[in-house]
Amino acid sequence: MPEILSHVSFGDKVYRKLANRLPLSKVDYISGNLIPDLTNDKDVAHYYVPTGIKGVLIPDIEKAKKDLLVYDNSVKLGMFSHIYLDYRFIKDFLIPSFNWDTENDIITSTDNDTVWSTSSFFSEKGLYGSYTKSNKMMLHSQRISLITIAIIPETLPDSGLSTFDSRREKKWIAELREYLSLDPNTYQGDMLDISALWDFIDDAAESFISCYFPKWL
Repeated sequence: MPEILSHVSFGDKVYRKLANRLPLSKVDYISGNLIPDLTNDKDVAHYYVPTGIKGVLIPDIEKAKKDLLVYDNSVKLGMFSHIYLDYRFIKDFLIPSFNWDTENDIITSTDNDTVWSTSSFFSEKGLYGSYTKSNKMMLHSQRISLITIAIIPETLPDSGLSTFDSRREKKWIAELREYLSLDPNTYQGDMLDISALWDFIDDAAESFISCYFPKWL
């Protein structure tokens, strides 16, 4: 659910920790971190199940693990990384940051009591705008290496799984350019604490490594 560069940043942190301990292809692994968002059926590709909050789904991490946690396949391992970050983001960052009265179409920030309707929350003026802001800030702050972005092929590698290899025509780089070209004044708010989001991604990367790669530590 986080935006493109959050997944690249997460993947890069995990790769740098494991590169000397596990035979990973950096290109394939980082590419895998982008693939689930480019599929034609994102719900299936993310293993989504209900959270109990109307309109909010979360990956079934155990099902994803069964299919994708393949240590000698860098693409699948990257896709599992993507699913894991989405799972953690929704469970431990997004849901706790808001009060979700979706039956009455009210979502309220736990920080400052700002109120949104469901449609305004999930919009470019809301949550999606905060993702765009994070993308731009990541580039401008050099939090993510342009060298890492440059190695990702425009057409991402196949995984051998039909759900993930059936993809939209729009390439990831075109989507990123589209985000970065949006009018910066479209999003005025501070729905997400971007600094806290970045810290969360760092912590999630460490948790991912300790949970799924203990014998390589």
